[in-house]
Amino acid sequence: MHFFQSLLASGALFGAVQAVANCDNWDTEYGNKYSDDSGEYAASDSVTHPYRFPRIRKCWYDYFVNEASIEYLPWQKAAGDIYCSGTSLCTTTKLNGGQYCQSRSEAVSISVGAEIEGFSMGLSVTFTDTEEHCVTASDTTACSWNDAKCHTIWTQQQVLRQSGYRRQRCNWGNGDETQCMADWTMDTPTTFINYGCGSECTDSNACGNTDGSSC
Repeated sequence: MHFFQSLLASGALFGAVQAVANCDNWDTEYGNKYSDDSGEYAASDSVTHPYRFPRIRKCWYDYFVNEASIEYLPWQKAAGDIYCSGTSLCTTTKLNGGQYCQSRSEAVSISVGAEIEGFSMGLSVTFTDTEEHCVTASDTTACSWNDAKCHTIWTQQQVLRQSGYRRQRCNWGNGDETQCMADWTMDTPTTFINYGCGSECTDSNACGNTDGSSC
C-alpha cells in the first residue's frame, strides 16, 4: 500500500477528515486547486475491476472542465528571410509559418480530449477537423517593404486553453468514493492566426529568440 493511502486508511479509522491523494503521485496529497464535483463533467475512461473481498469492484476516472480561455502563443518567426536589398519595392504574397497541434496533459487521451473540446464555456472558436487539430500558418495576404532591408514574417497562433481535474472513483460496496484527484490542461489551436509584416530579420520574440524558435 502506498504511504499516503495508508494515512488515508488510518484517518478513516479515527474519524478524521480524509484528504485526497494526488493521482499523478499517490504518495502525496492533492493540492486542492479544484474541489471535488466542481466544474462541468466531460468524460470518463480507464475502467478497472479490482477485487476486494468478497467480490470484484469497479473503478474509473472522471474528467471535469473548470476553466476555458482564449490565449495567444508567443510570436514565432516564419520560415525564410526576405532580402529586399537593391529593390525599391519588395513584396511577398504568400505567408507561411509553423505548425501547431493540440497539446494535452499526459493523462488526457485523444478520445477524452475530443470530449473536453466541446466545453468552451461560451467562447466562440473554430478548430480543424484533424484528430490532433494541427494548424499550419498559411495566408495569401501581401506584405510590402520599400526600405531595401531584410525582412521576415512572424505568426502568432490562437489557442483555446482549458483546464480542470480528473478523479478516480471506486465503488467498494458502499457507493462511489473519490480515491484521488489531479489537474490537467489542454491547448487546442484554433483556425485564427495573427500575421506580422513589420519585422526585420534580426528582430526577436518576447523570449529573445531570433532564429524562429518559439518560447
